[in-house]
Formats: sequence, structure tokens, C-alpha cells
Amino acid sequence: MAILGKGEATRGVGNRPAWEINDTAPQGPAKARCTDICEQNNVEVLAYMSQTQYKTVDRISFLFEITALDGQTYQVTSRWMNIYDNMDPKSHLYKFVFGWTADDPSGVDTETLRGKEALLTITHYKSGDNVYANIGSIMPVPPGYGLPTPSAVGDAALAAGPVADADINPENPPF
Repeated sequence: MAILGKGEATRGVGNRPAWEINDTAPQGPAKARCTDICEQNNVEVLAYMSQTQYKTVDRISFLFEITALDGQTYQVTSRWMNIYDNMDPKSHLYKFVFGWTADDPSGVDTETLRGKEALLTITHYKSGDNVYANIGSIMPVPPGYGLPTPSAVGDAALAAGPVADADINPENPPF
């Protein structure tokens, strides 16, 4: 799936994130854009269900930028996902990219995902005194997403004030 570079990884060690993110993004749905991709080659990680055995993997993580309703910009990163030569539909990476693009991700160059928009569901995870933003789900941005919502249209109508009976044309009622 990824076109991997040669050489040693330059960011992240173990399961630490590839990017340092200072502000926690708010929970809920958010329109996002992928701003960076970090691929690491030949990283030693604990083998599945083991506390003593290590395996060497290639892995990838995606950085997204969102703008919250308050206008503040936040960053959120995906988890590390292993890159396999054979894209297994059960792998985290396959499911993540399939959810994002709605297409079979086999053979996709991950660089084509840089700059691509997505609709994320941001969830929070608490560890000790720290709260972290996680990507709970990802999907393509639906057509028309970002247009006024019904509640925003209703709020505008309420701000305009009540409609008097004399203002209603019986031949063209508002309902």
C-alpha cells in the first residue's frame, strides 16, 4: 500500500506518537484534512500478546487538522498501523483507508492521501491526568457537508421574529 522510503525512522520511538500535539481536539464529528504522513521502517515493537518478544515492522500514522466550531484549529493523529506487503482486509490500515476513501486500498500510494479531506469522529481517552483525542471513526466527507444545518436555519428563522397572520398569503402558505 505505502511506497516506503529506505533507511531508519526519524520520528517516534516505541508507541509514542509521531507528532507532539499540545491541545486536545473536542469530541464529536469534525471535518478534517490530512496534513502529514509518517512512515517508519524496521521498528521493533512488542509482538502481539507478548511482554518479552519483539518483532520488526513497518508502520504508518496520519496527522489531521480540524477547525472546531469555536474557530480554533486542532491536530489529531491516527494510531500507528502496521504496513504489510499483502493488504489484509482484517488489518487496521486496510479498514482505516477503506473507511476514509470508500475504495479498496490495495495498491494505493499513501502520499495521495496527503491533503485529502475526511469526516472524523473524535473520541477522548483519559490516562492518568491527561486526556487524549483519538480518531474513533473515519469516512469520506459527504457531498454538501458544511452547509447550514436544519438547526442553524431554524435559529435564523427565530432571529427574524414571528410571522403575523396578516403576512401569510393564503395562496402560498409557508408550509
